[in-house]
Amino acid sequence: MKDRYKSGIAVMAAAGLLVVGGTTGAVAAKMIDGSRIKDASISGEKLTSNAIGSRELAPNSVGRAQIRDGVLDGLQGEQGEQGEQGPAGEQGPAGEQGPAGEAGPAGPAGPTGATGAQGLPGLDGADGADGANGADGADGADGADGADGADGADGADGVVAPIYQVSGPTTIVKTGGSWGSIASPNATLIDTVSVPPGKYILTGNGFFTADSDGNPQPGEMQLALRVADGSTWGVDVGTCFTTTGTWKGRDYTCSTTRVVTFSAATDILVFGFGYDIEGESADNSGDFTGTSYVTAIPVQG
Repeated sequence: MKDRYKSGIAVMAAAGLLVVGGTTGAVAAKMIDGSRIKDASISGEKLTSNAIGSRELAPNSVGRAQIRDGVLDGLQGEQGEQGEQGPAGEQGPAGEQGPAGEAGPAGPAGPTGATGAQGLPGLDGADGADGANGADGADGADGADGADGADGADGADGVVAPIYQVSGPTTIVKTGGSWGSIASPNATLIDTVSVPPGKYILTGNGFFTADSDGNPQPGEMQLALRVADGSTWGVDVGTCFTTTGTWKGRDYTCSTTRVVTFSAATDILVFGFGYDIEGESADNSGDFTGTSYVTAIPVQG
């Protein structure tokens, strides 16, 4: 308590000296300090409250340099006016990051970037519906003939079905004289053979037998194959004569072969006839029988 009063008195004394004596704060501090005041010589009771204040001191007349160290320890004066702001101190360490602020409005669109590399091809789409057929193009030129192919396997043997017909023994009614005509023949019709259109190897065989009970004269027999075409004699498609014979009961034959073509279905008329070499035309009439064998084999070409 004593020291505090001592210090306070020293301050006030120094302040009074500065104001009254007109000396500077530095001189007053040297003239009066705590060591020059007798302990307890000035007490609080001897000072009027607020007798020495800031109004009694010139600005900046008393500072720490004019007051001995420790004199003001433990003293609390009135709060002075706020001084001018001092220079900024060094920047302190960064504080902890605060919470994120609200998102600001979207900025304007940036410039278009460079075109990227082409991507991989996509999967093939489904096939579309078929379009209508186009018009036929012009025929191209014939290509060169290709090489012959290998021979194929032999086919099965072909079967040619010939037309074969045999007549029964027929008595040759008339011999000698005129053969007559197709419409009114003196020759005897032995058989009729029908064939379809086509090309044929036509064969006729006549088999004649002399009657053993008759009286045949020397003569020869004829086999005639004819096709009626409106003419007198018709179309000759085969004729043959036997050798001359006079023996009773003997057989006589003759054959004819032709290649013929019929454009339509045709009837082949088979006749038997005979001639007497002695000029007696009627001598052998009824003394011979005749049988015909006709074969028609179809051919190609």
